[in-house]
Amino acid sequence: MFNFVRRLLIYILFITTMVTKCAVFTEVPTYSKKPTPTAAPTEDVPIDAIEELINYNLDILTAGDYSVFSTPDIIDDHPDEFAAIVALGEIAIPYLDAIIVNYTYLDGDIGYKRMIIAMHVKYAIKPELYDLVFTSPDGKYAVKASVYSFAKIGTHTAGTDYCDVRLVDCATDSVIVTSRWDIYNNIEVEWSPDCRYAAISYGDGRYFDLTDVFDVRNAKYIVLTRDSEVETIIWDDLDARFDNTMFYFNEWIADDKIKITIALVNSYMQELSGWYIYDLVENEIVDIDYHYIDSE
Repeated sequence: MFNFVRRLLIYILFITTMVTKCAVFTEVPTYSKKPTPTAAPTEDVPIDAIEELINYNLDILTAGDYSVFSTPDIIDDHPDEFAAIVALGEIAIPYLDAIIVNYTYLDGDIGYKRMIIAMHVKYAIKPELYDLVFTSPDGKYAVKASVYSFAKIGTHTAGTDYCDVRLVDCATDSVIVTSRWDIYNNIEVEWSPDCRYAAISYGDGRYFDLTDVFDVRNAKYIVLTRDSEVETIIWDDLDARFDNTMFYFNEWIADDKIKITIALVNSYMQELSGWYIYDLVENEIVDIDYHYIDSE
């Protein structure tokens, strides 16, 4: 009897979606709210019904003429259809995995959009499959980052964009402090030997543009020295401000001292590379080494 009731619930969910195109939620959340399903299908539900419901809603989600919109934009345009798939819960994940794994460039733009949106549905069902977590060696704290978008539709931009970078207490999962930056698709974290600091390097693609630090004990976000400050220290008479700058983690020199690699190039093809050591207690550069190259 219990299995019959559960089967009946999923068929009601399917019929409601196909006929009325209405949300299966009493209050339809937006994508950013990570909707929670109100029904819990089980393995004894016919897979054909699940596949048909997923395909029907994916067809609507991918039908728009999107050029360079991110997938959250597409999902926000069709919250009901997105929510209908998410409501299936974890039983939908094997089918979503098939869409993701079997995609090839021969499927064209529609196939690509279906693959990316399937990843977003899977993420909404089970965020821990994709969120980044960098736990401190002592297990007390972690730096976490949430997925913003898996790609930009129309550009086929590679890599996942992450947002909401935050330091959390592992015992309570409460947020201690958050990053001041918004969206990056490459994030790495290196903990200091005493686990008091976490160095976060942010980048687009293969390169890291900047590195900042979470101060665990003081619940602070420390912005390290940027190109303008380094430029003033190392070379006052450069012909132009640097156009391309990279500051990325090198190593921890001590519990409270961090070494940052420098790579700078300006529009006059002048290049500078080296490193500096930053004292996190004194909040200043305490040592620096570099070499300057003029390509002209």
